[in-house]
Amino acid sequence: VYDPYTGVGGPGTQTYDIRDMSWMRSYGTSGEDIARDAIPVADTTFMGGTHRVWSYALAGDREKGDGREGWLILADSLGRMRWQQTFKARGFDEIHSITRAPQKGFFLAGRTSENEDAESDAWLIRVDSLGAVMWARTFGGAEHDAFTHLLPLREGGAMMAGWTASEGDQGEDSWLVVVDSLGYVTWSQTYGTAGDDRLYDLQLSPEGGFIAAGISRESESADADGRLIKLNRHGQILWEQTYGGASDDEFTAVRAAGRYDFLVAGRTKSQGSMNNWDAWMMRVDGKGGEIWNNVVGQEKDDHAILFTPSGKNQYALAGYSYDPDVKRSVGWLLKVDQTGENQHWSKTFDGYHSSRFYIAKPHLGGFLLCGTLHIDPHSEADAWLVRTDEEGMVQTWSEKGAVATETRGDVRARPTEQPNKGN
Repeated sequence: VYDPYTGVGGPGTQTYDIRDMSWMRSYGTSGEDIARDAIPVADTTFMGGTHRVWSYALAGDREKGDGREGWLILADSLGRMRWQQTFKARGFDEIHSITRAPQKGFFLAGRTSENEDAESDAWLIRVDSLGAVMWARTFGGAEHDAFTHLLPLREGGAMMAGWTASEGDQGEDSWLVVVDSLGYVTWSQTYGTAGDDRLYDLQLSPEGGFIAAGISRESESADADGRLIKLNRHGQILWEQTYGGASDDEFTAVRAAGRYDFLVAGRTKSQGSMNNWDAWMMRVDGKGGEIWNNVVGQEKDDHAILFTPSGKNQYALAGYSYDPDVKRSVGWLLKVDQTGENQHWSKTFDGYHSSRFYIAKPHLGGFLLCGTLHIDPHSEADAWLVRTDEEGMVQTWSEKGAVATETRGDVRARPTEQPNKGN
């Protein structure tokens, strides 16, 4: 296989199957840089359109002066930066989600404010295939509003999930907004209780409509419960349910499991280790009834950020463990069976000082992950992109494309270029 961006497989070189490649890359400036979402991008324009070459779009934000700016990177099939674009609105700008847009390009969703403590507006940007802004819109009012996740729609627009304190009844309410291809609102709906509510994930459900996951509090001072909302395609509630115990519990991800059931992941303090967060998995039926409920935890705080199907009746769960005693976190990836009880394997990614994963997606039999990496205790975080094989392993690739050493397992995983700062 020849990759025209990297030269791997070209004349006079050994031929490699791009599906077998695995690597990790960091991207950074002198400040704190965060990768919050990543997607694979297929390019079939080479060799008569018969050869598929993969690129990777990495979205997040980076420190800029006293604020932050939105950030989009397109990396080649080996994770090397092809181009980058930054996006500015009010001065403290974050991008939390990315998806492909119709006819190439991307939708980017997040929030923007004047500073870290100021009230924010939800933020949506449409860019072309080179990251140039086609249009940008803000949504919300005088209070705090944000988008955390978005989905592309067949009609050419997008659907965003998040929360709003400017609309709804009181406090923060869960929020869904649908826009057309030009970013104009088709409909907007809040789903609030007497306390604060947020949505962190949104997915299409197999029979039509949507399933959304997040948190709900009965009052501003109450502990959080995990919350699921099942909606029809018009945003009308079919059912909703909260889950949890005597302490804080949060859902951060939901996926369909078969035709009717759903798998949910997040973190819990009500179960597992005393006073610590534990990674949390649950399966519910098509009406929200609990089928099983399991925790995946160690002695430290464990945060399950996202999970994804991985083969028949198997699922991969990604996140990070945090040790408050040394203020250090380690990203991890594990594969479990359909009950969540039995682990097939577990990998930790020890990024010298600290590492975290915020997203995980299946890709070419392995996984695509992104997050943050601290090289040493004195450095700021860099954005981090990791592509693993089907066993969660990573191989380091040299500039010529040859496999150097396998650095996965529980050993330190050094970035392939340390760091790749805008090259």
